[in-house]
Amino acid sequence: MKIWNKAVLLKYLWALAMKKDTLWIKWAHNYYIKNRDIAEMDTPKAATWVIRKIIEAREDVKQMRLGQNSLISTLETLVKQGKFQIHRAYVQMQPQFPKVMWKSIHLHTHIYPRLKFHLWLAIHQRLATVDRLMKFGIQAPLECVFCATNMKAFEHLYFGCPNTHKLWDRVLKWLGITR
Repeated sequence: MKIWNKAVLLKYLWALAMKKDTLWIKWAHNYYIKNRDIAEMDTPKAATWVIRKIIEAREDVKQMRLGQNSLISTLETLVKQGKFQIHRAYVQMQPQFPKVMWKSIHLHTHIYPRLKFHLWLAIHQRLATVDRLMKFGIQAPLECVFCATNMKAFEHLYFGCPNTHKLWDRVLKWLGITR
């Protein structure tokens, strides 16, 4: 919602920058902007909170500049057929996270919800393994239940133990994922 609200503020900033023919824009230009460049002017302290928020939205435009030099040219990339596209601004302002390999495993349709939850715990290293139990003061044997060797719990359990390695290979093969 926060990003959507910022995108809507950009629409109003674009309307102010383009000096659209509406009463509130004429009023804002007459009382607050007064023939100054909206990209360079300071935010008027006497302005209403809405006008201040609209003018402060310039910072969001600076963060999303796509190689353009000016505020107006950046805002114009979000216009289609003379109308500002809030959806374009919203998509442009969305943070881009790196793609992760395990997404297709976790979101697979054939996995039961409890197994998805267990996988989520494993991904965030929140399982009740020996090393986590010891952090809470709970004593547990340091031997792997699958191969009876001493271990560093999480890494060994999921990546080091030959028995769980075979199990993971079978699960991934069943899901159609090769690694």
